[in-house]
Amino acid sequence: MNNNNRQSRREFLKQLGLSTLALPLLPSLLPYGMQAHAQAGGIPKRFIFIRTAHGTRQENWDPFQIAPTQLGPNIKEGNLTSLFAGTGINKLLNTNFSPYLSQMTYIRGLDIPLGLGHNSGGALGHYQDTDGYQTIDQLLAKSPKMYTTNTPVIDSLLFSTYGGCSFMRQGGNIIRRQGFSSAQAAFDLLFNFSQGQNLNRNSKSISEALKKYTELKNNTRVSAEDKNVLDIQSSMLTEIDARLKQIKPVPPQTSPVPNVPTLSITQQYEAFVDVGILALLNQLTNVLVINIEEAEGVSPSSWHGASHDSEKAPSPAHYQASFWAAQKVFLRVIQKLSQIPEANGKSMLENSLVFWGGEMSQGAGHIQENMPVVLAGTGQGFIRPGRLLDYSQYGVPKIPSNNVGDTMHIGRPYTQLLNTILQSMGLTPAEYERNGKPGYGLIESANLSRNLRYKDMVAQIGGILPNIR
Repeated sequence: MNNNNRQSRREFLKQLGLSTLALPLLPSLLPYGMQAHAQAGGIPKRFIFIRTAHGTRQENWDPFQIAPTQLGPNIKEGNLTSLFAGTGINKLLNTNFSPYLSQMTYIRGLDIPLGLGHNSGGALGHYQDTDGYQTIDQLLAKSPKMYTTNTPVIDSLLFSTYGGCSFMRQGGNIIRRQGFSSAQAAFDLLFNFSQGQNLNRNSKSISEALKKYTELKNNTRVSAEDKNVLDIQSSMLTEIDARLKQIKPVPPQTSPVPNVPTLSITQQYEAFVDVGILALLNQLTNVLVINIEEAEGVSPSSWHGASHDSEKAPSPAHYQASFWAAQKVFLRVIQKLSQIPEANGKSMLENSLVFWGGEMSQGAGHIQENMPVVLAGTGQGFIRPGRLLDYSQYGVPKIPSNNVGDTMHIGRPYTQLLNTILQSMGLTPAEYERNGKPGYGLIESANLSRNLRYKDMVAQIGGILPNIR
């Protein structure tokens, strides 16, 4: 294609991009290969993930009591309300969470078999750059099982002021999925794009674009290669147009973002929560991810540095950052979801699944044993909440977990948590297992001694967590 025709195509795409609030966001609005499944009525599946970086600390994360009832080999269970209503679960999940304990699940003893150190995607199943696994939020975002009742404006809504934790498949590669650092920008896109007059305007612009592409294709100077490119572009625009016609318009909404010149970190994350839940409620997305790598008063570098403080003494900076994340983000999500009733007589919290987790457990030794896991909600009845589940194998002697002398009880493979989440959202193993291997995520380490820890559980790796239902 000659330069004039190339310029015409760029200019037209630019015009289309302006009408849809910025062309670079179109891949997010309509990921390649996603099919539209719009049906009337019903309550959608919803998955919310909150990630904190920089590990945990035993003095902050360990529960105040160990559950007394043993249900089976190395699986302990206790009722959260009975055990912790008066004290809180731990120093982070304090008594502010007591009203919600019946909808929470606190899990101990899940291990990632690989030694990862600090990482971005490990909590959701992407352990290494070359492992071929996207994070499960992105797997869910592309699954028609997540969008049987609504057509999304954005298939997964990601918020972060620093860094990111979602990785998606694009062609044969796994790449980082970009998110929003501005709650207002996300609100403007979601709610302006989904209003009726904007849907009509954008559909009209797409029709004009398709006409222009047809004119370009009929130009005798256009090469066969460029005609193929135009065919691909036309196919994409046609798919977008079909999606536009299926998105349910929503009435105008008032932005929950504070109208101040500069938002504090707390205000930014509170706005992330509020915009995200508003988008979930209006069925503009069913997947929400909030990535936290800094906190009010604690920078990313300070929080990371605190993760390496000696485990022999408390770390005030790590506690400050982790407590802020628990109270200002995780608690806010639970509170707001619990206040919204839905058509089946349950709260939005009961109908959703919220997961707070992170990249590793003890930061000082880069430990992936006993990963931090707290769930809230039931995934529409898939999970039986209100319990502490401890999968640590207390009957087996502790083993070294790193090179600085720390030891841990062996637990269960973390992949079973990922299987549980995926199946709670309606996916079957055939829809997420890869390369003939059971479960989701790598289960084999280059360190053979790590593999031997879980050799007795190989047959169970593809299943969901025992007693979770």
